[in-house]
Amino acid sequence: MSEIIPLGAWVDHGVHYLLDHDAKTFDSIGKMIESFAAVVEHSLQAVPMWALMAFFVGIGLWRVGWRFALFTLLAMLLIYGTGFWDQMVITLGLTLSSTFISLVLGVPLGIWTAKSRTVEMMVRPVLDLMQTMPAFVYLIPAAMLFGLGRVPGILPTVIFAMPPAVRLTSLASSM
Repeated sequence: MSEIIPLGAWVDHGVHYLLDHDAKTFDSIGKMIESFAAVVEHSLQAVPMWALMAFFVGIGLWRVGWRFALFTLLAMLLIYGTGFWDQMVITLGLTLSSTFISLVLGVPLGIWTAKSRTVEMMVRPVLDLMQTMPAFVYLIPAAMLFGLGRVPGILPTVIFAMPPAVRLTSLASSM
């Protein structure tokens, strides 16, 4: 069966072109994101377990109430008791890194979209696409361009989390 539109071949050619001509750019972007995520992760791992638990229990008590704080404490003790504390801290580090990058990119873009109708008209369809596509769709090109590790895990999260930051900043800035 012949292909009318050889989309797969075009994408394959495009990826090879990017890797052949811009590999250094992707490597430097990947190293910056990797370094930032490693700093966040190592900073969290340096915090004693009891202090991190107390922090989350305190936030739960302050924001929700004593029952949620108790649940948070029991959940943290379960995570520690089953031996998943280190993996939880790594996941928390990746999440915080993604959140920070999303805000650093999203807030200025949101302000720009609030100030310029043209930018808002161009950015809105891109934000819609970013939010409607499943995150694993972004994981495939991220893994092809950046390899395996922290970076391909962070990039899809940033892509998925950035639209709310842009939209809410734009909404707040236009008031």
